[in-house]
Amino acid sequence: MQADEVLSRARSANVPPNWNVWPLRRDVVLRSALGWIVTGIVGVAIFTAAAVATIPGNFTKGNGSIVLTGLVLIILAVAGFGGLGVAVYDFWRIAHTESFLLIVTPEDYVKVEPRGITHVPMEHVANVTLRGVKAPAERDLEAQRGGYSVTSHMLGTWVGNFGKPRVAPSLAFIDTRTNQEIVVCTDNTFDEMIVVEEILLIHAKGKERTYTG
Repeated sequence: MQADEVLSRARSANVPPNWNVWPLRRDVVLRSALGWIVTGIVGVAIFTAAAVATIPGNFTKGNGSIVLTGLVLIILAVAGFGGLGVAVYDFWRIAHTESFLLIVTPEDYVKVEPRGITHVPMEHVANVTLRGVKAPAERDLEAQRGGYSVTSHMLGTWVGNFGKPRVAPSLAFIDTRTNQEIVVCTDNTFDEMIVVEEILLIHAKGKERTYTG
């Protein structure tokens, strides 16, 4: 089917039972925005306090002090102002909820965004890959050990629990027509990323069996 046909049917009252149609979940985006506001405010406050305490004193104590202080201030600034920037983007998404839609059918992948429509026939969906997302069982185990919190989750894209860099959450696949990576989502605003991954894998593997069987 053409993308406009898929979109028209997905928005109708006659959606086939084997289609998955996900609008943007406003409540999830709102919680994300509020969380990033808190993170941003705290980050900016810490950055401001650190800047007042270290400028100009630490920048007159030699190159080592300058480099170390500069790096710390940059990290704090990115955490603070970056968090506020993400919050602004989330509020923008809430204001344009109707412009977002994710559709996965046995035949097609279609994603609608303000910048345009991405359409990939399911036979060209390959190498579905979920990065930076822990399985529910792993999260539950971490919570039982006291190592999981909302704050650590939000900041986890920058630094892991032991200072190791972590991969930013993303679900993507390769469009075999162009060999380009197509990003499906980077958060749970359509559905849990693990759920979307599973449905994509089911349809992609089903189509693969159809062509090779």
